[in-house]
Amino acid sequence: ATAVLTGTVRSFSTAMQDFAERRIREVAQGIAKAHGGIAELKYERLCPATVNHEAETLICAEVARQVAGAAMTDGNMKPILGSEDFSFMLQARPGAFIFLGQGDTAYCHHPYPDPDDGHGLRDGQADPDGSRPDPVEPAAERRRLGP
Repeated sequence: ATAVLTGTVRSFSTAMQDFAERRIREVAQGIAKAHGGIAELKYERLCPATVNHEAETLICAEVARQVAGAAMTDGNMKPILGSEDFSFMLQARPGAFIFLGQGDTAYCHHPYPDPDDGHGLRDGQADPDGSRPDPVEPAAERRRLGP
């Protein structure tokens, strides 16, 4: 008999990824051995942890306070366990991965986001180069159609 286990391991550090991989291998092999079998582990690391650099994060928070005001800026956001390809950039160069809010709208990657933050272009308005954006259906209609 064969059993296949798939999943995602997310962490805030490479050390924790190393630990998780080692323990998953040990536990799988132990269970398999206890039942007279063998275990084979294929552990793929797709995206490393997204870890901001402190100086760049402080700069981003200060710019956000200047642009949006202190009441609209959260410079102490708790870490999240997202899988983000920007993590590769942060390994190569100092930087910060930040969230830009749009008010009371759907969260990132939602199938029906509301891109209107009240400051952007809407139907019938021209971009600075004179071109016209694609029409954006009203947020209320998207919410009615969405989940």
